Amino acid sequence: MFESRLPGYKVRTLRSVFGSDLHNWLSLRFLWAPDGCPAYFHDLVWLQRNGDEWDSELVISHFQFQDPSILKRWIHDLHSFNSIEATAIIKVGEANTPSLSTSFNYTWRRLALRSMDTQVLQHCCPPLEPYAGGG
Repeated sequence: MFESRLPGYKVRTLRSVFGSDLHNWLSLRFLWAPDGCPAYFHDLVWLQRNGDEWDSELVISHFQFQDPSILKRWIHDLHSFNSIEATAIIKVGEANTPSLSTSFNYTWRRLALRSMDTQVLQHCCPPLEPYAGGG
């Protein structure tokens, strides 16, 4: 668990998956509110085993993920991770307008971890719909 700059909030892993082998690991981390509930997407962390240690290969912060879009968006869930291709299947929550009072759409997407390009694979209706595709 890591500290955050918000009093009482902690950075904790919401979901993790192994990559194409047991030497790669992808973790979706959120800021957790003082009441113990996940509150905000914090980052997506790719870890690689180096002997007995796990080293960060890549970190995508919420600022980096948000940056190319004018619409508020975040990584909501993590399905799978292909460490050979450096891709992950993620669920993205995204506002449908830039205003504060808006509704949100959810989609499963393939994320190229190094370039951060995304490809929509499935629209979710309802938002909690699981990924229907393969890996």
